[in-house]
Amino acid sequence: MYRVPLREFGLAHVVPEGLLVRRAPKAPDDISEVEKYLAALDDPEMPGTQFQWEGRNRIHIRTPPHRASQ
Repeated sequence: MYRVPLREFGLAHVVPEGLLVRRAPKAPDDISEVEKYLAALDDPEMPGTQFQWEGRNRIHIRTPPHRASQ
């Protein structure tokens, strides 16, 4: 087993909408959208999140205000 390093552990992450993966890869080497998304996850300019369970099926996610620079 191994661990993939991430800037932040948790289930909630802030990424610019334009970097979300919009389509499934068409071939094994068709990963440009996925690479952009992964780069956004590791971007230290993106604000962090606080993720808290509030019961079995409810969560509370907090993040500081942030103006995206796209």
